[in-house]
Amino acid sequence: MPSAAQILTWGRIDPYYIWSEVSHFADDPAMGQPWLPLLVEAVSAQAATDLRAKLQGEFPDSFFVPLANAGGACISLYVKQDAQTEKLLKYLSGQNVHWELGLPFTGPAAMPLAASARPAGTGQVVGFIDYGCAFAHRQFRAWVAGAPTLGSRVLSLWDQPGNAANSVPAAAAGIAPPAWTTPPDFGYGVEWNRTAAAGQTGLGIDAYMQQFAGGGSLDEEQCYAKSGYQGVDRPEAHGTHVMDLAVGHPNSLPGAVVGQALPAHDIVFVQLPRLAINGHDATWLLRAHVLDAVRYIFSCAAPTQPVTINLSYGGYAGPHDGKTTLERALDEAIAARRANGGPTEILIAAGNAGAGEMHFDAVVPPGGAPVSMTWSNGHDSPTDQFTEIWFDDTGVGCEVRFTAPGQAASPWVAAGNYEQLGPDGKVQAMLVAPTDVGQSRGGRRMVLFAVGPTRAMAGRATTPYGDWTLEVRNVGTANARVRAWIERNDPVSTSGDDPRQARFKGPGVTPYETLNSLSHGQLPIVVGGYVGGSGRVCDYTARGQHQTAPGGCSLPSLNASGKKGPDWLAVSEESEVDEGMAGAAVIGADQVRRSGTSVACAVATRYVVQQRAAGVGGIVPPPPTPQVAEAEWQLPRVP
Repeated sequence: MPSAAQILTWGRIDPYYIWSEVSHFADDPAMGQPWLPLLVEAVSAQAATDLRAKLQGEFPDSFFVPLANAGGACISLYVKQDAQTEKLLKYLSGQNVHWELGLPFTGPAAMPLAASARPAGTGQVVGFIDYGCAFAHRQFRAWVAGAPTLGSRVLSLWDQPGNAANSVPAAAAGIAPPAWTTPPDFGYGVEWNRTAAAGQTGLGIDAYMQQFAGGGSLDEEQCYAKSGYQGVDRPEAHGTHVMDLAVGHPNSLPGAVVGQALPAHDIVFVQLPRLAINGHDATWLLRAHVLDAVRYIFSCAAPTQPVTINLSYGGYAGPHDGKTTLERALDEAIAARRANGGPTEILIAAGNAGAGEMHFDAVVPPGGAPVSMTWSNGHDSPTDQFTEIWFDDTGVGCEVRFTAPGQAASPWVAAGNYEQLGPDGKVQAMLVAPTDVGQSRGGRRMVLFAVGPTRAMAGRATTPYGDWTLEVRNVGTANARVRAWIERNDPVSTSGDDPRQARFKGPGVTPYETLNSLSHGQLPIVVGGYVGGSGRVCDYTARGQHQTAPGGCSLPSLNASGKKGPDWLAVSEESEVDEGMAGAAVIGADQVRRSGTSVACAVATRYVVQQRAAGVGGIVPPPPTPQVAEAEWQLPRVP
């Protein structure tokens, strides 16, 4: 295992990799799996092709890249965890690329990979990257002559964490199993199509569903239970709720037109890994999976078919400058498909950090007193907490230190160094300050502050909880602006766990520039939420760039996209009295209410699907409504 000091000498690195090595990947139950996903960006598509050739020469059996990554500067690259891992990552750090660590997983079913022959959709393809697709729900059935059938509108379902065990429950019950197969062009997980291809063992979605039909109805509970798909093993699922608001038929949104025609479309759903780290949303680990998900959905459509993707996913940390690898990859993917004649939209939830105390913003003058931020974590948290401290390009003279509750301050940490509380393997907290990070092409410095669990966990040192102090001093010659974001740490929906999100306190905490960390690209549509009836923008809706810098600082905003808020606003609360929006639960006519910008994003997705069905080319929102809570929220809205 390389030491933290050794990794810091490699060049451009991901500081999360250092924390993972020093903590022995202790917070990752998937560790021990044979492959590490990386999200990698080269300077051009040709450079990415050249990189693959170089890796093939140096490490012929230690990596693979899905076939769908061909032709772009941004790729998902999977590294085998073996004796070559350290050498390969060190090699990447010396190349002119940016790379980020992902969640370990089981790896490709076969190498080399093969081309896919999955079916293409008809009309539109509406994609969802989420968790929990109730493929047999009546809201997602196909309709013929104005009546629902027992067939599904789900064209393809890719269960990224799934495997051959998905087919076991049906086989054990004497039922013809679903035709779960590994996507040959991606090499991991299992996919299931509406119609099984020739030679596949098992049934397609529609034929499988017919086994549970009788008297014009469908035994949904048994249908799901025998499918082996864990995304629908609970009474409700985030993905199902989002799907219903976006494409459920009949339309259950307030004010919907009764009997409105169902636009011709097919649903493609990609199931992201869940419970990634002890039941919380480890969003920073899934970016390679998200890029693969987008490209998988694209592969289910002919080049000129309209594709609309709902991406209710994202975190709070990151540079917030539009220059992360995944943001650039989404821009690249949209632009490439549009250039080939395919109408393409990706809608992203703006995030729910508007009132979350997740962002600290201050100016650090040279030679002056350190800027201090109070960082607070709670007791009995089973997960690691991460905070990214970002500087502008004058931040090379800034140093950082931390003070744990009841303890003395750590030494100051300058660029190219680190400091930790506790020994390797039992580390409680750590500051990692690389000279160059892979998280952004903006040329900015980032220092990672990682804190371990405050709950007693087997094999881990219990970390102090309460108010910590993070300090930044400037030993340079010019003003530096420091902005810190705490990463999202929500329990996964329906996991039954309690909130454990760390927060900032006191001066410097601001609700601005709190948009979802994927929200700053140029081409996706970012959607925030408002309350139906009153038009009040929801407090939780993340905000964009503020009008002024703190302390009268004249430094320009580093938000390259210049977003002052979401691109669109859509309803995410039915009224000031009725919380959330009602949408489908997993079984039958049951409904569940959910709120948040994921809901707004789904409502906006329905609007885009309807516009495409009406033959609209460039999608534009309707005129804004006048009722708003703040002047800066004078933005287009979706009814």
